[in-house]
Amino acid sequence: PSWAMSSSHTTQYLLKSLDTFHCGTTFKVSTLGTTGDGWPIKQVLLNAAHDNADQLTGDDADKLRVMISFGIHGREYFASELGFKFMETLCKTGDTRINSLLKNTAFAFIPILNPSGRARTDAAEGIGGDLRSQECYDRRKNGNLVDLNRNFDCHWNGGRDTGLWGQAPDPDADDYPGPAAASEVE
Repeated sequence: PSWAMSSSHTTQYLLKSLDTFHCGTTFKVSTLGTTGDGWPIKQVLLNAAHDNADQLTGDDADKLRVMISFGIHGREYFASELGFKFMETLCKTGDTRINSLLKNTAFAFIPILNPSGRARTDAAEGIGGDLRSQECYDRRKNGNLVDLNRNFDCHWNGGRDTGLWGQAPDPDADDYPGPAAASEVE
């Protein structure tokens, strides 16, 4: 499908569209894992001949490797929509600038990093199924109600002591960083 930027698509639609997405260069979709509440986390490799962009060999060994994730906060629809539009743009054949970029670059995309939060937002907007919480701040969180942007292992929960990020140890807080650093599958 062509990605019109004037509207958003449901989480289900975006995930299913990856199964039929076509590209003029080496392209592979795989499932990296599954969220705690059952949503697949999909990865798209573009212009990488190996299933793992970290293990490129032969002509691909010297390529720049770029990993981009979109949609860490489910309620921020535009990020994943932009990710799909970017992939579509890179898949256009015949554009000399894109061909030059792809000659030396392998991409790994995670177009919907937080499908759980996005699906909760679908439900709140009346366009999807029901998931646990419909509070606005919970729609940014994953299926375990962890704010993924606060779950990185760098300075995890350090904000509590320094006043940064507003991280709270309370699982009901809007910026709950999770039970431990990098505790979430996403």
